[in-house]
Amino acid sequence: MYSFKFRNNVKLTFIKEGYFSLYKSIFENVNGISIIYEGNPVKFGLMLLNCQFLNSGNIDLEHKNIHRPLTMSIPIKYSFLKCKITNNPPKINIDYVLKDRNTIEFKWDLLKSKEYFSFDILIDMNIDNNNSEITEDNINNHIEKLIKSISFERRITNLSEIKMIEYKE
Repeated sequence: MYSFKFRNNVKLTFIKEGYFSLYKSIFENVNGISIIYEGNPVKFGLMLLNCQFLNSGNIDLEHKNIHRPLTMSIPIKYSFLKCKITNNPPKINIDYVLKDRNTIEFKWDLLKSKEYFSFDILIDMNIDNNNSEITEDNINNHIEKLIKSISFERRITNLSEIKMIEYKE
């Protein structure tokens, strides 16, 4: 029993900290304002997702145990536009690459037990502004479907799954 309780556990947790629709949050309360993103007006389906990866296991995730970097993917009907690391432990290098419109790759040299890094992702849910059926509930439903459809690929020694949870204070 002793060896089972104190064995090494490799765990990585994806934490959804929050999200909001840029269109809804900006235009719902202010008339006559327009915001341009890369030369185009902001659309209903532009959202910002705040999230983090936490090493929730009891051993360090070292570069030597990462045989294929962690990737985060969304279905083809959505698009990753930008990603920004917003918080990471001191002296740790977190790199990311937008591989294509649907995949982000994350790399790090060492992520110690209980260390995490936070990041924001700008996502286009490709919802037409002229769709008269769009409501606040519809946007929230689209966002929840998108979040549930996020998938992860990796080849990290002894990491069998990535748990997805919502941040609770």
